[in-house]
Amino acid sequence: MVFFELKSPFHQPEPDSCVPTTLKVIFANQLNLQKSIATIKKWCGWQRGGVVPFSSIRRLDEPLSKLKISVFEKSNCTDKEITRLLENGVLPLIYFRMNYYTEPASNELEVDEEGTKFYHPIVPVGLDNEKVYIYDSFLTGYGKTLPKEEVKIVLNLPVFFKEWQYTFNKAFWFIAEKSKNKQLLEFEEFKK
Repeated sequence: MVFFELKSPFHQPEPDSCVPTTLKVIFANQLNLQKSIATIKKWCGWQRGGVVPFSSIRRLDEPLSKLKISVFEKSNCTDKEITRLLENGVLPLIYFRMNYYTEPASNELEVDEEGTKFYHPIVPVGLDNEKVYIYDSFLTGYGKTLPKEEVKIVLNLPVFFKEWQYTFNKAFWFIAEKSKNKQLLEFEEFKK
């Protein structure tokens, strides 16, 4: 079992600010980088209604590189890779369907009028042989920390991977140049 206890879990202040809020939590807890939601919204191209999921993370390359933080992404991630990230103190950001915890995954990918499905960022904070523990900025009632016992969403591994397949098991993560986690850059399975 690996678990990353969040020291400052936040609830998103507006319905369409899930990506900036999730990034704020990752930056604060993993990188000790304190940035306002307004700054993160600017960095990731937020507009009323939200952001485009994958491109919003890629837009972080420029502002974060100035802070000597690298942005990584990988498709077809496995539970072993998520475990290795968490073991090294790295919080992965992934996207699930908006209603992933209330509706079972269907066999068809739903799309809106523009041909894209609305996705929502979540952070796996823990993993064992059977379950994945998830932080979700949409949920309320977080305390000052998020220990394992207070995680509100725990999915069985098969359910987690069934949901994650809709975004090609893609994960994003961030590593500071001076970080002890720099060795993650060298892992063969994490190459782009």
